[in-house]
Amino acid sequence: TVTLTNLMQVYDGSAKTVLASVFPTGLVVDVTYNGSFSAPVDAGNYAVTGTVSDLIYSGSAAGTLVVTKGGQVIAFPQIQTQHATNRLGLAASASSGLPVSFAVLAGPAVLADGTNVTFTDVGRVSIVASQAGNANWNAAATVSRTVKVNPARPPVVGMLKDFDGDRKADPATYDERTGTWTVKLSSAGYAPMVLSGLLGGPGWTPAPGDYDGDRLSDPA
Repeated sequence: TVTLTNLMQVYDGSAKTVLASVFPTGLVVDVTYNGSFSAPVDAGNYAVTGTVSDLIYSGSAAGTLVVTKGGQVIAFPQIQTQHATNRLGLAASASSGLPVSFAVLAGPAVLADGTNVTFTDVGRVSIVASQAGNANWNAAATVSRTVKVNPARPPVVGMLKDFDGDRKADPATYDERTGTWTVKLSSAGYAPMVLSGLLGGPGWTPAPGDYDGDRLSDPA
């Protein structure tokens, strides 16, 4: 007598084998799946036959192996507060390894090229990540994230720091658009000194301070 078990399984990318038990025990049972000795991997229904391979004993059993689609989940991190002039690149992953799609559900934003978000106004933007599944994976539950959009930062920021060490404040501006500093040193009669090509540019925030220990503020 041949008995087939383990006929209901879930897809996970590995081969799915059926267990065949036999009485008397110890006999060899050849198991085929849709006529092949190779165990299937993909989701679907497969006709299974277990046949005793012996010169004295005979016997067989038939059944259906059902491999159901696997489940998957989406990992979509929270999105930090944005400024209206920011360009936001979206990233998420599915446990299946399949690509994740995005859509703007609500709010002042536009999605381009599938992952790039720009903002048209201030407010709150709701973005949803989805994965529709395929022949082996069920669709994932969608994941939504809400991002707060603040007014754009002014491109030119002014500040007062002692850049020349005379204990007097030196007025300075930083232009985020170009990464250019303009400093008026009190020791030079407040004549403007322009520093370009330093670290900085779009998306950078000025953070001047004494980074080299000489008790002078350094543009940064």
